[in-house]
Amino acid sequence: MNVTNLIAVVGITIVLSVAGAFAQQRRDQAPAPPPAAAEPAHNVENGKKLFEKYGCSDCHGLLGQGAPTSGPRIAPNPLPLAAFTRYVRAPRLQMPPYTAKVMSDQELADVRAYLATVPKPAPANVIVP
Repeated sequence: MNVTNLIAVVGITIVLSVAGAFAQQRRDQAPAPPPAAAEPAHNVENGKKLFEKYGCSDCHGLLGQGAPTSGPRIAPNPLPLAAFTRYVRAPRLQMPPYTAKVMSDQELADVRAYLATVPKPAPANVIVP
């Protein structure tokens, strides 16, 4: 290896080392992601009672299955808790708002937990006795 090639290799090695150190320093200085918001504990039984108590079942059906003339299907697979809470607090169309004065965040978490436990319906091609 001649001197010119050796100088080039050493130069490239130095540049890569400095770039790697700079990148590591930037990673070390990057702010840590914020901790995930703690979700309230879920009480499925309480959620089922609240679903009926607050009249949710009147429009959405006892199992959240929905009805063509009242409320849409909301179970199984309800919205994630944050989106569920946001919608219930400020709904569109005919649903009344359930503000924090009416239902607490804990109560909404319980209702959502209940809806998440509703089993999926049988496929349309299966006859259930």
